[in-house]
Amino acid sequence: LVGLDHRSRSLYSTVTVMISLPAVVKIVNWTLTFMYGAIKLDSVFSFISAFIFFFISGGLTGLWLSHVSLNVFVHDTFYVVAHFHFMFSAATFSALFGAIYFFFKKLFGLNFNSLCSFAHLVMWKFGQWVTFTPLYWIGYNGLPRRYHDYPVFFLGWHAIATSGHSVTLLGLFFFYAGIIEVKIRNAILSLEIGVSRWYRRIQFYITKEFLLKTLPNRDFPVVVVKYVRQLSHA
Repeated sequence: LVGLDHRSRSLYSTVTVMISLPAVVKIVNWTLTFMYGAIKLDSVFSFISAFIFFFISGGLTGLWLSHVSLNVFVHDTFYVVAHFHFMFSAATFSALFGAIYFFFKKLFGLNFNSLCSFAHLVMWKFGQWVTFTPLYWIGYNGLPRRYHDYPVFFLGWHAIATSGHSVTLLGLFFFYAGIIEVKIRNAILSLEIGVSRWYRRIQFYITKEFLLKTLPNRDFPVVVVKYVRQLSHA
């Protein structure tokens, strides 16, 4: 339908099959990691599970693109858009969010908010599914991509995809809300224990061992350390 010659069609199909082989190996690796790993049911595990789910779903739809005769009907249509975004938007960003939540404490200093992360997970997964699933049907019915206009017949499916994208954006709102909430908690903790934190840092440099190595007077550091300890117990 898009004017591809037989050589190009065979090339696209061959490359698609070649991609599927290492993808299957990686899926086996991930599932066996779940089988023999210490699983903790939290947002990190849920996002990684969503990544595998989207990866398998997008990979199965790629089987149509690897078939030479079926690729004639779906190549350069919205079917390819849906397949590509299932792999590189839904799956990849699910893994990215899982990694961010896994290293959240190292990145921001505190653990993530479980409520915000769960809302982010549900809305992100539901929104991505609702956004790209109608595009499979639109592409299967022959609507080409890279066109700003389309027949009225496809208006309802585009409206469903737009609503799904709105839900995805709402999920991202909860992701950023969780980060802002952690920043606020960090600010409150800094106000409460910030003075003592700086005091401990100063006290580290006014220790007996440090001052004995730096100051020539051997009696002065002992007096300073005793004075600091009296202040800490006051």
